[in-house]
Amino acid sequence: MVNAVLELFFYFWFGFVVGLSGTLIPGPLLAFVVSDATRKGWKSGLLAAVGHNMVESVIVLIIMVGLAAVMESVVFQRTVGLIGGICLLIFGTLNIKAAVRGELSVEDSVISHYGSILGGIVFTIFNPTVPLWWATVGLLMLMDSLAMTLLGGVFWVLGHYCSDISWYSFVSVSLSKGKRYVDVKLQKLIIAACGVFLFALGVVFLTKYTLIVG
Repeated sequence: MVNAVLELFFYFWFGFVVGLSGTLIPGPLLAFVVSDATRKGWKSGLLAAVGHNMVESVIVLIIMVGLAAVMESVVFQRTVGLIGGICLLIFGTLNIKAAVRGELSVEDSVISHYGSILGGIVFTIFNPTVPLWWATVGLLMLMDSLAMTLLGGVFWVLGHYCSDISWYSFVSVSLSKGKRYVDVKLQKLIIAACGVFLFALGVVFLTKYTLIVG
């Protein structure tokens, strides 16, 4: 029983850290939250994250339905493992590159024509990196966690969602109080650490799924 609880705890924080590695990098949704929070206050980030997670929930359901039919295939596992592992190396490298070069700024220029939840949905749907991430890294992580236990996959997804909610809520709360949301040096350090983590995961998964034999 204790081992099962610890395993679920591991998958939750695993999902949280992996999710955080993507959430911290400035993009369309963060720009929207920055703009929206200055007009609507601290709830903006939370509501935008809810909209973001609604879109991701649809993607996750599609993935899980598809995985149920093909997860036992060695060819499928090896293909997803190799592609996902390579993408982990790429995303990890991009995180490290962004931290080193200091590419962390975001312009407060997105006008909040949308409600906060709708904005979270719109700026997720029209962000091309979201489906790319879920078709590669997300697919690999879900496949690996679901291979252990269904609850493991569920807790991994919950951890991922919580990273989005925590970060965007933090941003909107900070901005509503008239403060910049995080010290740039600290943000660089966290992103660099996430990048190293993703790169290491890429190596682990590439090694693991390259060694699968039929």
